Amino acid sequence: MSNIIWHETNMSNYNYPSPYVITTNNERAGHEAWKAFDNILNNNQWSPNSPSNGWVMIDFGKAYPFTKLKLKNGNTNTTATPKDVRIEASHDGIVFNVVGSFTLPQIASDTIWDTLDINSNELSYRFYKIYLLSNYGHSSVTQLSEAMFGAIDYRRVIVKNPTTNQHYSLSDNTLIHLPDNTAKNMILHGIEQGKEIQLDVPFGKHRFLNDKPVANVSGKVFTHDIGKINTLNIKEFLENKSIVTTWYETNMTSNNTPSPLVASASSEYRGYSACLAFDGNAESDGGMIWASATGQAINSWIKLDYGENREINTVSIVPRAEKYLSQQTPKDFIVESSNNDSNWSTLGKFSVTSWKPSTELTLPLTHSNSRYYKITVLSVLDGTNNNASLADIKFGLREVK
Repeated sequence: MSNIIWHETNMSNYNYPSPYVITTNNERAGHEAWKAFDNILNNNQWSPNSPSNGWVMIDFGKAYPFTKLKLKNGNTNTTATPKDVRIEASHDGIVFNVVGSFTLPQIASDTIWDTLDINSNELSYRFYKIYLLSNYGHSSVTQLSEAMFGAIDYRRVIVKNPTTNQHYSLSDNTLIHLPDNTAKNMILHGIEQGKEIQLDVPFGKHRFLNDKPVANVSGKVFTHDIGKINTLNIKEFLENKSIVTTWYETNMTSNNTPSPLVASASSEYRGYSACLAFDGNAESDGGMIWASATGQAINSWIKLDYGENREINTVSIVPRAEKYLSQQTPKDFIVESSNNDSNWSTLGKFSVTSWKPSTELTLPLTHSNSRYYKITVLSVLDGTNNNASLADIKFGLREVK
């Protein structure tokens, strides 16, 4: 029997425990995306704001060849149960491959798992994304209590006979069957119990001699189809590619120069205008930063209007220097995009405590082709509500070429 090892993440936040990182494009207050990976049931679930097209992504920190995924719905409300789901995976968090599409049964229980077969090629991926595409009729809520990835333990199951479905494994000594006590020459090896190939017969007289030419091989060739599929060592050789990042340099000198760029913010402290975060100068000691008004750090925002659509899937942020680092640098924040400056889509939600003074931090975002991009500060490092500030912001597009 196959033995599946399930990878438990036990998340207690978006990025704890390390190295796991959870991101989403959609979540309701109190039903955050990381709760789908916390291994806790009893209504502790992820729930998108809309009933369809919500996704949650987990970055495992390194690649795993997961072939199984089990999902558990949020509670006994069957109309909010996920119906159509799609699973995607990526090596770099940019280019994704579909590794499974499913229609789940409508289950009136929060204790039953749906176990799905994914990634039939057994490739190793670092990023796995779960899309909820529809539910069983609820008008506003789809609920996912738990998601857990896993794979067959190949330390136990090695090969499988495609005809009989019998497994041959090192753990039960059936991969190569050698008799414990026999009068026969030990060069007579068993390939399957009850079947033998005699290897001490002169090669030229062997009944399995292949008389047909074999490419790139001289002399006689011994072949025999033993009806097994070898899964001991399957490797994929990927084409050498590189990741290229195109940064949209803004070099602003005022909130609306150069045209058509327009920088704005929820508030500005004295002369610390929004454009100073888009001036291309990461120097923060000289005051070349944006800062919110005093007492307005929480829920403060800074926004850039490109005047036309820009393809973006990454952002580079530089904080202030050491003196005001903990008092003004964002801890929890979200990055959003919009095409009309009214309806906003979340590209990433982050919690960062490892800022270094005047040092660039690059973060991955969900791909967007939009005109407006905004960063909203939900809290600062020391938890106060005085000022929020940023020294430099650059949006860009990372591509595999």
